[in-house]
Parts: sequence; C-alpha cells; structure tokens
Amino acid sequence: MYVPTALGVERRGDRDTGNEFLSHARNNIGIVDALMGFALAHLRHQQSPLDVAKPVPKGARMDDATPLFFPQLGPVYQALFPWVEMLLRAVVGLTLVPHGLRSTFGMFSSTGALSHNLTEFADELDHDGYHPGKLWAPAIVLTQLVAGPMLALGLFTRLAACPIVIFLIVTNYERWRVGGFFWNKMGLEFTLMWTVGALYFLVHGGGEISVDHLVIGREF
Repeated sequence: MYVPTALGVERRGDRDTGNEFLSHARNNIGIVDALMGFALAHLRHQQSPLDVAKPVPKGARMDDATPLFFPQLGPVYQALFPWVEMLLRAVVGLTLVPHGLRSTFGMFSSTGALSHNLTEFADELDHDGYHPGKLWAPAIVLTQLVAGPMLALGLFTRLAACPIVIFLIVTNYERWRVGGFFWNKMGLEFTLMWTVGALYFLVHGGGEISVDHLVIGREF
C-alpha cells in the first residue's frame, strides 16, 4: 500500500523498515556513548606508576634528594641550608677584599706583601710574566674590591662570580707552579677550595638569602 510522505509517496512496508533501522541505529549510538563515557571515567581515575609509588614521609626528603635515615632531621636541614649557603657566599666574596686593600692601599703591610700600591702591583705582575701589568693590576683589584662584596651580598651573583672564578683559576696555576699542592708551601690547596666555592655560586646563583632573591627578584 502506498501512503503520502513529505517527499511524495512510498510503500508502507518500506517506511516500517526504515523506522526499524533508525531505531536500531539510535540504540547502537547509545551503547557507544555509554562505552566511551565509561572509558573516559576509567582514564580519569587511573593512577600512573608514579602515583601509586610508596609515599615518603614529610621531611624525609630534601628537594627530592636521597631519603634520610632520620626523616625528623629533614626540616632542620631545610631551615639551615639557606643560612649556611649565605655564610659560604659571604666568606668566598669577602675573603678577596683584604687582598685588594693590601695591593691597592698598602694595608696589612706586615703580612709579607711585595706591593703596597697599584703601581707596585703592576710591576709585580710584569715581573711574574703577566703582561701588561698595567691592565691586569686594576682588573684584579676590581675583582677583589667590587666583585667580592657583590658576591658576598648576592648582588648580580653570577655576574660577580664569573671574574672571581677566572681570577682564582689563574691563581691556582700560579700556586701550583710555585708551591705544588700544600698551603704551607704556598701551594694551591687553599685557593682550590676557594675556587670551587666561587664556582658553586656561578652555577647555582645567590640562593634564597641574597639581594638577587629578596630585593631584585631576578638573577642572571
């Protein structure tokens, strides 16, 4: 039998078959939607291997470092670290200052210095083979009297540490050439530790208790 439709006429049997097909299609789409919803919900709640790892008690780690035998000490180490870092930075930077004062202004004259002003210091460098002395003498003094205090304060820390590290590397060579390793023979033992301390701040920056962090809020 033929019946009117929006597109003309069709047989009733054909329309019934089409309705049945659409009904099955809707049911299948509903099943697919349900399966997708279940899969998404499963993915949201699925834990990664890192999530299910055994939790470490608070204080047992220091910035993802090796777990501590005594986790109770973790907060103590974390509280002391910025202050110890600041102390190391101050010592590395300020220890340069007396050398600059001695070479430039003749202070601490009884300590065995060979030069007591900038001219004598330049002549001493020329004599030791570091030419031209007139260039290197003020460069060294600026490193000692300007970059040293800047490092101690944590002001433009990496910028200040760079010439200090270069100066100390040359000093290590000179100490090794003159006295070998041991400090009581004028060797590089002391300057080597000094260099490593300065190198730490060249790489790491000033740390939490520094002008860079507390005042400027940025660093090189």
